[in-house]
Amino acid sequence: MKSVTATFEGDERATLPALIALQARRHPERVAVSESARALSFGELMSRSDRLAGRLRARGIQAGDVVALAVPRSLELIVACLAVQRADAVVLVLDPTAPAPRLRTLVGLANAKLSVVRGAARVDGLEGTRTLDIDNATDTDDPCLEPHESKRSCGDPAFLVFTSGSTGTPKGVVLSHAGAIARLAAEHAVYPFQSDDVQLHCGAAGTVGLPIPRSGRAPERRSRPCHACAG
Repeated sequence: MKSVTATFEGDERATLPALIALQARRHPERVAVSESARALSFGELMSRSDRLAGRLRARGIQAGDVVALAVPRSLELIVACLAVQRADAVVLVLDPTAPAPRLRTLVGLANAKLSVVRGAARVDGLEGTRTLDIDNATDTDDPCLEPHESKRSCGDPAFLVFTSGSTGTPKGVVLSHAGAIARLAAEHAVYPFQSDDVQLHCGAAGTVGLPIPRSGRAPERRSRPCHACAG
């Protein structure tokens, strides 16, 4: 992590997708993220994310737009998070099992331009946005993300999260790319990561620990719990 963040130190282009792209160029064959018996290398993660990012842009998603992800915890959620940011948009992760009124409220407050879902399962509460099923496409008809100069900088929003709303209307909190990277760098300073470590994500989806997967050895050999996850 130190070598990756140092490469972009003081560089306004230091965004989360830029750091992941750097790892993909350096170590395309290394495992980036795994789920049970499934895994994606950094190269595969970038390829799948860029295909989905191309679909998002083809549907009119522009820099700074909010895209809601109503996708269950899975490799596909990681791919979708990176895809939204590769399309220069802002990630809003939703719990697809949450009550419809909450989803409807969050999508409305965020002014989400598109909701991404997975599979045929209906997610109530997304009626106010267009939806994109990430499973409803093949490699042959997925438009690839054309090379482009990203307009995003480290100070731009990366994630939008909301409070529970238990005391009233949910309040949105914007997390910038710089804030997320600083959080990861601070964690690395306390719990240094090596290239063969695995970070176990045990909190709610859409957290700071989510967007930069680490290459690592098999989880049964050694893993580090994500000690400060918050949705």
